[in-house]
Amino acid sequence: MRVKQALIALITIALCVPAASSCRRAHMRGDQSTASRDRSQRHAPRGVQREIEMRNEGGVYYVPVNINGVDMEFIIDTGASIVSLSMVEAAFLYKQGRLSNEDIIGEGQFVDATGRVTTNAIINLRDVTVGGITIHDVKASVSEQQEAPLLLGQTVLSRFGKVTIDYDHGRLILN
Repeated sequence: MRVKQALIALITIALCVPAASSCRRAHMRGDQSTASRDRSQRHAPRGVQREIEMRNEGGVYYVPVNINGVDMEFIIDTGASIVSLSMVEAAFLYKQGRLSNEDIIGEGQFVDATGRVTTNAIINLRDVTVGGITIHDVKASVSEQQEAPLLLGQTVLSRFGKVTIDYDHGRLILN
């Protein structure tokens, strides 16, 4: 519960501090209406192939992802079990009304690439759109580190029938 309380405290602070409203690599998309969408799609439709252009920065590959109506850029991390956000992004989503107290599920223990174990808040992302395909109700972790990278992990990638990374052409292929 310590992490959940810290997340709620940070969100509360973000609502009072104007500088906290700038979310790195994010901007609002006003054409989305959560209430009007069909909530039944838990997995990506099979047989649909999408190619998403990746941005390569020193061997780290980024793709555009829309989270609850907010465009962001995520690192493709096939080794991450879950989508990961920092508290900064979570606070931004909360301040914009794109994340609510009801979306906070609890907390969980995670092992990072260095072997360090941390306890992070677990939240529900109502809508995650990759390559024009929207998946609903995706679990994500919220790191206590303010500069934690945005990671596109298996809670999204596993919902596609097949994920291919074409390094030669700089494409993430989902089908």
